[in-house]
Amino acid sequence: MKTLEDISHEAGVSISTVSRVLNNSGYASKATKDKVRKAAVGYVPNAIAQSMVTGRSETIGILINCTPEYFFMNAFYSKILLGISEVLNQKKYKMLLIMNEGQNDLLELYYNRKVDGYLILGSTQSDVLYHELIQHKVPFVVIGERKKNEDEVHNVDIDNFKFAYDIVKYLINLGHSRIGMISANMSLAFSERVRGYRQALSDSSIEFKESYLEVCEYSIDEEAVNHAKKLMYMPEKVTAIFGANDMIAVSVYKAAEELEVKIPKDISVVGFDDSQIAQYVSPPLTTVWQPSHEKGTRAAQMLLHLLESNPEPESGPELKCFIQFRKSCCPPEYNVI
Repeated sequence: MKTLEDISHEAGVSISTVSRVLNNSGYASKATKDKVRKAAVGYVPNAIAQSMVTGRSETIGILINCTPEYFFMNAFYSKILLGISEVLNQKKYKMLLIMNEGQNDLLELYYNRKVDGYLILGSTQSDVLYHELIQHKVPFVVIGERKKNEDEVHNVDIDNFKFAYDIVKYLINLGHSRIGMISANMSLAFSERVRGYRQALSDSSIEFKESYLEVCEYSIDEEAVNHAKKLMYMPEKVTAIFGANDMIAVSVYKAAEELEVKIPKDISVVGFDDSQIAQYVSPPLTTVWQPSHEKGTRAAQMLLHLLESNPEPESGPELKCFIQFRKSCCPPEYNVI
């Protein structure tokens, strides 16, 4: 493996010139650059040495606060990671995926120069975690978890309340009033979707019933299926179900199939995220499309900007969503189930 000294000797220039050319910093003539780059074929920089010189690891920690099973099953996260990786790859940064670490471990990684900052997805203990990172001046950006009173937190998010409200109003406008919801007990995003569901009912003078709201620990298949069956078994049966994400909505499909309930004739179903599976279930799922890929790109760009220029804390503009209308809904036919 070549060293800087080898390249310097072969190109006939000083080591400092070699360093300037390879790091693309400072002036060097085109002829000098060409000689150095030709001589540098096979050179691999020592990451540890670079970190000692620059004070950076050029690695971003991606904190995932959910179970590995849930993370790898959910296409929502893969789209976000794709957006993140595209931005980081362009800037020669690496990603370190971290699952459910405590704040002390995160601080240790940062102070040991293993990461330069964090992108945080799905935090369930956000207040404690955020305040610790802020107190220790650790750069981070949150994907989701927008809090209006959390001025020191940089984040990228959608308006979960608004678009949950909109899709429930869509069901109401079709004539549904017995609308159930299955949510996941994980994050602020889900609680905002529940709030949107309840507000849409209230604004349409429809009484909210606790028995129509089911909450999963996670939106994992079998648990959500059982919650869907519970809603379908009720004496006063729901005519529509809002799954707080598409994974939950697809579990409603499975429950309906097992109970020989037809979608949408017997029950309408809507979801949230517009993950890839939404268009392939039968009938295709009506759902809220959200820009998961753009969430990743914006968050990564924001964090790199923090690392480069240390601006005042700010949150990015809320991203736009829309309802993707498909064929999983129709006006209700009561007492069919």
